Amino acid sequence: KIQYSDQKVFFRIGIIYYHMGNMEEAAVFFKKALKKKEDAETYYYLADISLKDGDYVNGNHFILKAEQLGLDKDRLLMLRMKLKRR
Repeated sequence: KIQYSDQKVFFRIGIIYYHMGNMEEAAVFFKKALKKKEDAETYYYLADISLKDGDYVNGNHFILKAEQLGLDKDRLLMLRMKLKRR
């Protein structure tokens, strides 16, 4: 089993799965990244995945965490627009 210790490695693997359309695996790696270090960008992607899955409770939670950690206003607005479309 491969061992990864760097938050950035988990995040990058999550990004690869995200862009391949495998949101389930992407979420797994984003959550592993967060266990190493909380990061607004990682919460952004988890919020986006949650909203795409119709999980608005977790989506909103991840949006709030991303905001607390300084995610830029434009990206926050984009996520909130997705949340309102439900």
